[in-house]
Amino acid sequence: MLNGVLNVNKPKGWTSYDVIRHLKSIIGGSKLGHAGTLDPAAVGVLPVAIGKATKLIEFAYQLKKRYRGKVCFGYVSDTDDSDGTLLPGKDSNGLTEEQVNAALKMFEGEIEQIPPKFSAVRIGGTKAYELARKGVDVQLRPRKVKIFAARLLSFQAGWPAYAEIEVECASGAYMRSIARDLGNMLGVGGYLAELVRVAYGQLTVDKSVDPRSLNSIKDIKMYLLPPSVLVEGMPKLQLSQMQISVVTHGRKVKVDFPKSARVAAINPLGELVCIGKVDSEGTFYPDKLLVP
Repeated sequence: MLNGVLNVNKPKGWTSYDVIRHLKSIIGGSKLGHAGTLDPAAVGVLPVAIGKATKLIEFAYQLKKRYRGKVCFGYVSDTDDSDGTLLPGKDSNGLTEEQVNAALKMFEGEIEQIPPKFSAVRIGGTKAYELARKGVDVQLRPRKVKIFAARLLSFQAGWPAYAEIEVECASGAYMRSIARDLGNMLGVGGYLAELVRVAYGQLTVDKSVDPRSLNSIKDIKMYLLPPSVLVEGMPKLQLSQMQISVVTHGRKVKVDFPKSARVAAINPLGELVCIGKVDSEGTFYPDKLLVP
């Protein structure tokens, strides 16, 4: 039974589920799941959890993500990206690199963002894109998202004008919305022409694997990472072999560790045993067992 994480470079044109379907055709009955959907037009890091590592997907959403995108100014899209219907915005010939850079910096910090109408955000139990495809005028509420950094990498003037940007953010932020709102802020309109997720936590695109090159379990084992990559940054609690024998049966143990709502318990070799919590009396309560 395989247990671990694949750092997959999702190909352009593939849905995130296409990656899962391809891997499932190779490994069969093992559980599979991905963290953080990428749109079909986007490429880059897609963490795929296999086996017991799927228990950790909820924690992966707490990891920072880094994106590199190409924004097209002077045109707008109903999907806020290149897959939608493109219409002229306003003349972007007068747009300067300094203006774009200044506007982009306004997105740093905790901001209010309206998700794209063609997104998986649910409205009354229905995904927004399903309603939008039926011609429903979707009205989504703004929500708070965290942008740690937004950098302008390059700028090309004209109509259309183009800007290559890099954004580091928490889960829940839409790059399509940033492109749309950046264009609106500059008064010319804009959409996301290209997108690469270059990093997801410690997983980076330069060390990712194209799923089309994986055709056997042997191939997958070559690139399989330990489940712990999904819980980087979580406090680590080292357990003795005797303590491990207790927690693997779901029982609590006494530890010398400060109170913490979430702890990654590891064995003497540094391998992840389980996730759990420590109360104020130094009692560790195991959850999300990764062994045996």
